Amino acid sequence: MRFQEPPLSKKTFTLVALPLAFELTFALVLIFLSQQYEAQLESERHARDVTSHLNQILRLLMAEGTLAVSTRISSNPLEQSGKRRVLDDRIKVETSAVKDLVAGHPAEEEAFNEIHGLLTDCLKILAQNKQATLEGDRFGMIKAWGSLNKLTLKLQQRMDELIIQMNNLQEETQTQQTMTRHAFAAALFLGLLVNVLIAVALGILFHRGTIRRLNTLMDNTQRLAAGKELSPAIEGIDEIARLDHTFRQMAALLEEANRKQRATFENAVDVICSIDKDGRFASVNPASVTVWGLSPEDLQGTRISQIIFKDDVNDTLEKIKQIIADQSFGSFENRVIKSDRSLVDMNWTAQWSSEEKTLFCVAHDITERKQIDRLKADFVAMVSHDLRTPLNSVQGFLELLGAEAYGNLSEDGYDSLEITEASVKRLIALINDLLDLEKMESGMLELRIAKTDMKSVLSSSIGSVISFAKQADVEVTINGDAHLILEADNDRLVQVVVNLLSNAIKFSPKGERVTIDVAKMPDAVRVNIRDRGRGVPEKMRESIFERFKQVELNDERKKGGSGLGLAICKAIIERHGGKIGVEPGENEVGSVFWFTLPLTASIAPAEKARV
Repeated sequence: MRFQEPPLSKKTFTLVALPLAFELTFALVLIFLSQQYEAQLESERHARDVTSHLNQILRLLMAEGTLAVSTRISSNPLEQSGKRRVLDDRIKVETSAVKDLVAGHPAEEEAFNEIHGLLTDCLKILAQNKQATLEGDRFGMIKAWGSLNKLTLKLQQRMDELIIQMNNLQEETQTQQTMTRHAFAAALFLGLLVNVLIAVALGILFHRGTIRRLNTLMDNTQRLAAGKELSPAIEGIDEIARLDHTFRQMAALLEEANRKQRATFENAVDVICSIDKDGRFASVNPASVTVWGLSPEDLQGTRISQIIFKDDVNDTLEKIKQIIADQSFGSFENRVIKSDRSLVDMNWTAQWSSEEKTLFCVAHDITERKQIDRLKADFVAMVSHDLRTPLNSVQGFLELLGAEAYGNLSEDGYDSLEITEASVKRLIALINDLLDLEKMESGMLELRIAKTDMKSVLSSSIGSVISFAKQADVEVTINGDAHLILEADNDRLVQVVVNLLSNAIKFSPKGERVTIDVAKMPDAVRVNIRDRGRGVPEKMRESIFERFKQVELNDERKKGGSGLGLAICKAIIERHGGKIGVEPGENEVGSVFWFTLPLTASIAPAEKARV
């Protein structure tokens, strides 16, 4: 079975616990040797102190014997008596000291007790000798000296034995101290050696099990960055193995993402390219062959100005310079010269990268869209000239019939005339709305921007729908002061408000009221038109502003209208730089159509005449 690397937590515990256990053992051994050495020092000191005190007792005893001899010839017995008391006291002190030292040592205590008894007898005989000397008892003195001599010999013999025992103890403890010092030095050396061996062993194990595997991970990161194949997977169940597994999963995901990115880059319909700061193509995807007839190899190193139609070069280069200067995102249009020298209309989307010093671009072929725009323009011109003009002529003729310019009509004739006139007017209104919308979207509709009073706009709008409101039995009112001056096209704003008021009146029940609120915002004005009609479902509050969109399918038949009014309102408001929308009325009853307009026109001065 193959060895499995333990988790890092266990390795860390081993790295800490093993040296710590040894250090604790090592410390205990040193403490034990130190205590042993202290005990040996204490034993030696004890033997030395006992020996010193015994020798002192012997000296004091000899001094007292000498004092007893000198008493016989002294002329001052009192002085001799005082000296003897001092010696007795010192002997007692020394005896007490030895007694304290040998306490707890049975053999020493037994030997000293015998010595102490002999010493006490010697002191008694000395006291008898002193008394015999004072009384002049010669026989008593001789007898005392004879007994003292025997006791002294015996006392000295016992004390010598104890001193020899203490000397032997000293020698033994000194030998033990030497051995302990040697053991201490050996333990210290072995401890340091084992410490080094443990550190080296753990270092080797850690390197083999951790550092080497971490180096493999680091190598794999470099291989991943260089696009090389990764080293074999790290085996085991520890954290490093799991990290390697996660890293490989990440590498696989990155490879998959790169593969998809390459597939997107290589299979994209649009031309995706990067352009360096000198305006040269750095990389181009294969779509350039399909769109421009130029291979990526042909384009790399080529200046972008070399493939742009000469009339568009300056504008293109200026736009690129602006994007680079602003370090931002931008778009522009131009015409590219294909390999067959034909032109293709392109819409470029570009983003400058300051880190890469590169302009990343996506070029989309809009040739078909341009052709559609030209067809739209032709259609608008055709409708305007070939359809609206004849309809206006028909309307004029019908008005003449109604004025009996060609004679009187029967009652049925007048009814048919009225129906025909309504149909022609409805058709002309539809054509006008459609033409207006197309002009707005194509940028051909003129806006006459001027100082405009919102009160005047609302008053004109109400005047245009007042008859329709009376027929529908709906009242139209303005709440508050609407005198707000802004820069806008007065007639187009009236067109917007009339459309919104017409819808509000059209869908309001009889006897209800349509109200207009005007509110000033920091840099804009907001107009709310409230009705008490059926409202607009939430799912249609965005789509209601699209062409030919009605809340209900039969609204066009029941309520009339072309379905273009709200689309025109949206186009006009957005061309002014504003916003338009709808929200539910109070308590979810009716609708509130609103729009906001900036107080200052947001279109550039050169564009105020065209949108």
